[in-house]
Amino acid sequence: MGSEIAPHFDMHVDTFYNKVAAKYNMGFTEYCSLKRSHGDSLLREKQFEKALEKDNTMLIWLGKVRLNQKEDQTIIVTKEYKESVDAVVSQLNAAQEAKKQEQN
Repeated sequence: MGSEIAPHFDMHVDTFYNKVAAKYNMGFTEYCSLKRSHGDSLLREKQFEKALEKDNTMLIWLGKVRLNQKEDQTIIVTKEYKESVDAVVSQLNAAQEAKKQEQN
């Protein structure tokens, strides 16, 4: 990332890294990480504010991401449905077996 920023200041990337280290008493990677974390925190705050404004989309998104909420996708299989699926699978297996017999 520093290699993208340095040209905006018309300086070599090493010079940029050295100036960041001298000014902030830390390497660029650490400085960048701190700034990114702060930015992430600001984004989360704005998202939360938006959700509190009754933005249903944001409420749903935050619920899924932050609270691990999800739509219930439970499928209830009745005994009759299972029996019909089993019958179809048996028929397919029998057809495959018959085809193998024909090929031999």
